[in-house]
Amino acid sequence: VLDGAHAAICIANAGATVSGIEVCGAGRTDASFNGSSLRLSSGTASNIVVNGSVTWGSGVAVGPNALLTCCVVTNVAQYSDKDCVPVTLCCGTISDTVIAGCTGRTCGGVQNLSPTVTTHAQIVRSKIVGNKATNGTGGLHSEFVLDVTDTDIIGNDSTAGNGGSAVAAKSTTLTNCRIIGNRIYATGGALGCYAWSFVTAVNVLVADNVSGGTGTRTGACRGVEISGDCAATFRNCTVTGNVTTRALNAGVSVGAGENVKTFVNCLFWGNGGTNGVGSANFSVTPPTGKQSTPVIQNCCWPEATRENGNTPDDPKLRTVKRYRYYPSPTGSCYETGDATGWTDADVDLAGNPRLRGEKVDIGCFQATLQG
Repeated sequence: VLDGAHAAICIANAGATVSGIEVCGAGRTDASFNGSSLRLSSGTASNIVVNGSVTWGSGVAVGPNALLTCCVVTNVAQYSDKDCVPVTLCCGTISDTVIAGCTGRTCGGVQNLSPTVTTHAQIVRSKIVGNKATNGTGGLHSEFVLDVTDTDIIGNDSTAGNGGSAVAAKSTTLTNCRIIGNRIYATGGALGCYAWSFVTAVNVLVADNVSGGTGTRTGACRGVEISGDCAATFRNCTVTGNVTTRALNAGVSVGAGENVKTFVNCLFWGNGGTNGVGSANFSVTPPTGKQSTPVIQNCCWPEATRENGNTPDDPKLRTVKRYRYYPSPTGSCYETGDATGWTDADVDLAGNPRLRGEKVDIGCFQATLQG
């Protein structure tokens, strides 16, 4: 146990491994030093607990070719009014790790600062839960290329100040992820997809996120916010149960721009709040001039027009075991998706086979006959 140390652990050797340590109350608090309780320039850190660090900079820093695995980062908080991010990621990997109960200014959980497109930062099988941003993104903020797989981003809060999204995504691929129960304030969504970048989401659930806070910024809060100049691809995603107190839609909002946005086999249903322009579940800004028309195929939302495989009919959502928002075998999403690109080896968000024969359902879960 390292208690009260300044910059307690620093690993710079590619072959180095540190394991089985608890770091308590570490991290520099003076403006002259940008310190971290655990800094991985390279090497591996496993089975480490970073608890209660007060930092100027970042609580944990994961650099190029470094691996943070099977760790817990909790109660890391910013010092006074200084900027702090509990975990920063730069071309490294975080796997099987919990980041919970932390507080930062611009980001309450993990901030990805990977500066290259050739080396992807990765977050795998991890949980970013119950973190808080005082003036920024509650859970995960990505500025560069990042792959996020089998990860839960749940119960994060950005309502205290002028915060935005629970997940702010640029050049990000999300696969088999849950973005659930986050609180956001303004200008963004629980999942915000921002300009001049790409965002790809496959088997992603965006559910039960709530907008509303005490900050001063105005704007719209949604389940998913897609900037007009973001090249977005959403495939077999479900956006449901999101609620907004603001006068715009609570589900998905798609801006107009030149980059193409594609939605295939997606379900937008049961989002609520005061509706301003477009649909409470799925709103697309009409393109003009050189702006591209979104591709929307085999999707389900209440105001859908029956074309390109889209349907407005009720999916009859239900709960199966611990997973919510399964489409019913008697609902509109059952075997009405486009199976192109799916194989027998692929699974849905719950780990069920994605294909049923040659058929696929709409949404992140396959319908099941189990009660």
